[in-house]
Amino acid sequence: MERFIIKLLFLPSSHFRGCRMAPENYKRYDLHCHTRYSACSMQSTRDVLKVALKRNLSGLAITDHNQIAGALEAQKLLRHEFKEAFSRKRFELVVGEEILTDRCELLAYYLNGRIRPGNFYEVIDKIREQGAICSIAHPYTVFRKGFRGDISEVKSKVDGLECFNSRNLIPGRNRMAEKMAERLSLGKTAGSDAHSLIEIGRAYTLFSPSLSLKKAIRLRKAFVQGTSFFSPLGFVASAVSKRIR
Repeated sequence: MERFIIKLLFLPSSHFRGCRMAPENYKRYDLHCHTRYSACSMQSTRDVLKVALKRNLSGLAITDHNQIAGALEAQKLLRHEFKEAFSRKRFELVVGEEILTDRCELLAYYLNGRIRPGNFYEVIDKIREQGAICSIAHPYTVFRKGFRGDISEVKSKVDGLECFNSRNLIPGRNRMAEKMAERLSLGKTAGSDAHSLIEIGRAYTLFSPSLSLKKAIRLRKAFVQGTSFFSPLGFVASAVSKRIR
C-alpha cells in the first residue's frame, strides 16, 4: 500500500514534447539536475549518478544553485566508483551551475570554477572567461524566477534557452520558450530540474553522436524531449529540504 501511495503522489502528467522521430543512437543529456549541495534537494551525488546510468542517459549536468561542489564530487565518483561508464566514455558528467542573476537564473555548462550570483552581464562575462556555454533557465516559468524583460535584448549574450523543464507547472510555458528560441535562432536545452531521484531523466536534450554538446547547442542541432512532473509532493519535498537546513 505504501508503495502504491508513493507512486500515486509522484504520478507525472502525460504532457510530452519533443522530437519523437529522433534516431535511437542520438545522445540524451539531462541538463538540469540538483544534489544535496542545493538547499532544495537532499539527493546524494552517488545516488544521482546511479539513477542517471540506470536510465541510460548519455550525459548529465549537475547544476546546483550557485555551487559546483556537487558536480565536482560527482566527477570524482564517476572516475573511481563508476569506472566502466567512465572508461568506455558512454556517459559524460557535465560540471554545471544554476547561477542567480538580477534578470534570471542561468544554466552554465563546462565550468572549472564556481561563479557567484550577480549582475547578468557580469556573470555572462565570467562564464565566457571559463570557455563555458550558458542557457537561460525556465524563462517563462510561474512561481519561480523566469526572465525579467525582453529576451531578444540579450540573445547575443547566451547560447540557448531551456525549452523543456519538467517542473514547469504550466506545460505551455515550455512551448513558449521553444518558440522564442526558434525565433531568435538560439540553441535549445532541456532538463528535468530534478530535486528528487524519481525526476532524473524526465527531460533531456537530444543530439547526434557526431557532435559534442557544445556544438549541438551552438549550431542549433539539439532537440528537446520530456514529460512534465506535476506532483505536489515533489515541491513539498524541496520546501521541507530548505526548512530543515
